Parts: sequence; structure tokens; C-alpha cells
Amino acid sequence: MTLIETIALVATIITIISFLSGLSICLNIYRKGSTHEFSSIPFIAGVLCCTLWLRYGYMLSDETMIFVNTIGLSLQAFYLIWFYAFTIKRSQLNKQIGFLLSLLVLAYMVVESRSDPTYLAGLLACISSLVFCAAPLALVRDVVQSKSSEKLPFILIISSFMVTIMWFLYGLVIKDQFVSVTNGIGALINTVQLSLFVIYPNKAKTQ
Repeated sequence: MTLIETIALVATIITIISFLSGLSICLNIYRKGSTHEFSSIPFIAGVLCCTLWLRYGYMLSDETMIFVNTIGLSLQAFYLIWFYAFTIKRSQLNKQIGFLLSLLVLAYMVVESRSDPTYLAGLLACISSLVFCAAPLALVRDVVQSKSSEKLPFILIISSFMVTIMWFLYGLVIKDQFVSVTNGIGALINTVQLSLFVIYPNKAKTQ
């Protein structure tokens, strides 16, 4: 097995395991019989990111990217459907789904209208991933003020860190700037977030 095949395999396995973390949320929703304590935004963002990267993967004819994002898109769509089945705020969720579909249609039309569609498709996929990866940074202010990291989703951050590291390496070996730069920045963002667990330990767990 070559180096690129090894990195691709490890990146695929870790990413799919990361995608499967949504099953625990679906299980909790089922047990509670409600989505009251949960948000649909991660699933909306997951569908957006996977769709954009899947499109970019097809443009590159990259089998690894196509496979991983096909699995990811299928799972995120399932999670969203599951969320829809249990939520009582369907009008709000309908608006979010409508916005998502409009955004994807607009992105597709803009990309296809360009003379170099591959570049724009990669750029849009890059931006969507960075926004999704940096989302927990919104909690940094609360962490600093409370001097506790209890509000940060540790499992999500450590999972994202491992995924971004492997895809950063994959981007390097296939020499794709969008994959390497996106995940390199993502890994740095996750490193900053992980450092907060050391600087500001979870007070509840410490006690």
C-alpha cells in the first residue's frame, strides 16, 4: 500500500467514525421524544459541507473524496430527517431547509457559470468547512469569562482535530491547496480550542 493510499484509508475511517457521532444525538432525541435540547444547525451545516465537497470531489475525479462525502451526505440527510420527525418547530426547520436548498442551487448555478468551475467549487467547499470548524469559537468568550471549559464540546473538537489533521496530510500528498489549506487552518482552530481545556479545566469535573 502506497503512502497516499494509507493516508486516504485512515482519513476515510476517521471521518466516517466522526460522521457516525450524530447517531448518539438521534438516540437521545428518540429517548426524550423531543428535539427541545438539540439544534438542527449541525445537520444543516453537515449537508451543506458534504454536498459542496462531494461536488468538488467529482470535479477532481477523486474517489476518496467522493466516497467519504457520499457517506457523509447520506448520514447528515438521515439525521436531518430524524430531527424533522421529532421536532415541533417544523415551520422554523422548513425555513432552514429552504435556505439550505436555495444556497446549494445558487452555488451550483454560480459554479457552472464560471470558466474555471473547479476553482470556485473548491473555494466554496473550503469556506463552508472553515465556518463549520470555527463555530465553537463563539463560546471562547464564555470560557474565558467563566474560566471553565464545560461549555465546549470536547468530543466534537477532538474528533474534528483528528479529521482535519488527516485531510491536511491527504491534501499535501495529492497537492490540492483547498484540501490542505482548509484542513490546516481547521487543525489550528481545533488546537486553539483544545488548549482551552488545559488553560481552563472543566470546573464541574475538577470538583
